[in-house]
Amino acid sequence: MHCHSLCIGVRCMRCKSSVEIKGITPTLRTDQDHQMWKTCDTCSTVVGVRFRPDWMFNGSSTLGYLDCSGCVPVDLLPSKLTLSCESCAMADADDAQPKDTLVQVGVASTSSLNCRSCYARMSVQLHEPQFVKLQAGLKMGGDSSAAQISKAVKRKVTRREEMALLGVVPGQPLPKTGTCKHFGRSHRWMRFPCCGKTHPCVTCHDDNEDHDHEYAQSMLCGFCAKEQRISKAEQTGLCISCGAQVIKKVDGNNAFWQGGKGVRDRTRMSRKDSKKFQGLGKTVALKNVTTPKK
Repeated sequence: MHCHSLCIGVRCMRCKSSVEIKGITPTLRTDQDHQMWKTCDTCSTVVGVRFRPDWMFNGSSTLGYLDCSGCVPVDLLPSKLTLSCESCAMADADDAQPKDTLVQVGVASTSSLNCRSCYARMSVQLHEPQFVKLQAGLKMGGDSSAAQISKAVKRKVTRREEMALLGVVPGQPLPKTGTCKHFGRSHRWMRFPCCGKTHPCVTCHDDNEDHDHEYAQSMLCGFCAKEQRISKAEQTGLCISCGAQVIKKVDGNNAFWQGGKGVRDRTRMSRKDSKKFQGLGKTVALKNVTTPKK
């Protein structure tokens, strides 16, 4: 068994923010050098990772080795592993040739499947990872990664130009204080990792982009345009720069998942809120009520 595609979470050594790097192709001795470079969402520092896999078997504790530049690994995300049946590998019969099977496995979760050759049941489980610092590994960078590094740096410049085109000025409120036609009480823009662009909500993203959204990890405050991690703002519900309330918290929970001052619980809504009684007058077809599902 070995890792086919690695996904990890790293911490930027400059601003200590978390960065997710997905789809890292392993670098083998007989293969070309595969490096993954990405810019930090907070400080735009270029960070890079190289993964050198190791063969795994029952009871082994080493998934591989990492060479990092500008970051340190902190978390192992669900990754794709290539499994081979142990029974087929030890069999002497010619008709029982082991066939590799690709499966995605996460930490503390068990994935089970059948061998495609002998149909034996296989299970794999990854325990909580431990990152051990060893001596200095292979040098990062070089001609093989020059194009990817330049692309990451170009993306950083493009992000600044994007903010200028959208009328975002650091220290000043966002246009319409970050609200949109879908969420009029959400005063923030979210940066989506799928494309690196900012949109007020997921609906605005899906309407303007040609791909599905991924959950955002950082946001821009609607009152001061400060970019920050969503997890930090959710701790207090306040912006870390201007102190404005961007996330309403009720009983320790986020009351409005897009942020802002509204709530989703209709029992807590004000009687003046138009959403409190929305849809109560709709009629339901009697067929949908009386006919059981087949």
